[in-house]
Amino acid sequence: MTKVEHRQPESLRDNQIRYSHVAKAGNWVLIAGQGPADVHRNIPIDPADQVDNVSSSLAAAIQSAGGRLKGTAKTTT
Repeated sequence: MTKVEHRQPESLRDNQIRYSHVAKAGNWVLIAGQGPADVHRNIPIDPADQVDNVSSSLAAAIQSAGGRLKGTAKTTT
């Protein structure tokens, strides 16, 4: 059975351990939904800034598991 590692990258906002930001199982990296809030829980008014925050969070989550955003196979928005 594949070991599952749960990760809480420090660069992502604190979710008070309600869920794992990242789970790694073998070569798979699964990331919980990332919202538009920054690390301080502020949500920008500009939708483009919100998208930037989501993209930054995804990149940080992937990197915490040793991956790269370029290697992403699927996202759902």
